[in-house]
Amino acid sequence: MELVKELGISEFTGTRATNAPYKMVLEDLSSYRHDDDSILNLDVETIVRHSLQMSFALIGRIVVCTFTAKELPLEENGTPSLQKLTDDDLLIESLNKNEHQSPQIHWIPPSHHKEMNMILKLKSPGGGDGIHPSPLPCPFYRLTLNLIEEEYETCKNLPPQTVFSVGFKLKD
Repeated sequence: MELVKELGISEFTGTRATNAPYKMVLEDLSSYRHDDDSILNLDVETIVRHSLQMSFALIGRIVVCTFTAKELPLEENGTPSLQKLTDDDLLIESLNKNEHQSPQIHWIPPSHHKEMNMILKLKSPGGGDGIHPSPLPCPFYRLTLNLIEEEYETCKNLPPQTVFSVGFKLKD
């Protein structure tokens, strides 16, 4: 399975962290909601590997993200082997389908507006548990993707030991 998403660069900053000197914030262009933007903590090697530019003029450009699903081999006890992960492999953090209804009371007769959100959250392994501080590995990706119904159903049927390999490319 392969997902291709276009995300806009809304922020590109230099950080004082020695292991992750650049931070890129991406937003989904297909949605007006930006509750949970995607964050990439990058080093120079990762920027060069994906042919991205080290320039603050990246803001407003579009990054084409390609996600390829692959299964991890299982260890003897039946758990996925995380030792074979590369820097560009992402774990599935969550897969949600939410339905939001809002009343349209100003219409005659009153009605409802329904909105379905299907969201896939991916993140790099490591980075702590979210409660206790720990240094982030670099590169570190935390991506939030809006899915269509067909993509959601495909992701829902993936085996539990599935990870996504990600690739980035600037759109011309």
